[in-house]
Amino acid sequence: MMNAGREQLLDDKYAFEEAMAARIAANLRARRQRDGLTIGALAERTGIQYHTIHNWEMGCAVPSVPKLFWLCRAAGWKVSEIVGERRDQE
Repeated sequence: MMNAGREQLLDDKYAFEEAMAARIAANLRARRQRDGLTIGALAERTGIQYHTIHNWEMGCAVPSVPKLFWLCRAAGWKVSEIVGERRDQE
């Protein structure tokens, strides 16, 4: 019985992680495009490698907390714009 509960917890954890990766990817891409930046321009502005940002936007990886904070600081964004839920009117 306990094993089934643990399996469900892990399933929920993985689903949550995938949803967060997708949210971060979509928000990052939308914010970058709204600012008229290419991935290359954002990489140059932040000092974060092109492929790293590309992987974040594809949802293949998520930024660590320190990199997320640096990205937002260097780009002039709020962290909540990247990790928060998107609003249709934005």
